[in-house]
Amino acid sequence: MIEIIMSVCLMGDIKKIDNDLSCIRPRDVTLTFISEQVVTPQQCILQGQSEIAKWFEEHPNYKIMRWKCLNTDGKKRLKA
Repeated sequence: MIEIIMSVCLMGDIKKIDNDLSCIRPRDVTLTFISEQVVTPQQCILQGQSEIAKWFEEHPNYKIMRWKCLNTDGKKRLKA
């Protein structure tokens, strides 16, 4: 099973410091998607984008700061 871990921030909690965006109170959100086939790191990166877009449509007041794929079988981060 693969999880997508996103670091998100409410739009009101974002501050600009030296041309960089910084979040005052970041929050981690986990999305789990199950595939009948083995998911490779590349598939996670590609499929993850559509899963994140679905989440974002339901949470428009948040900014996604960063995200990663995680193999929950061994809690190993997938690198593409």
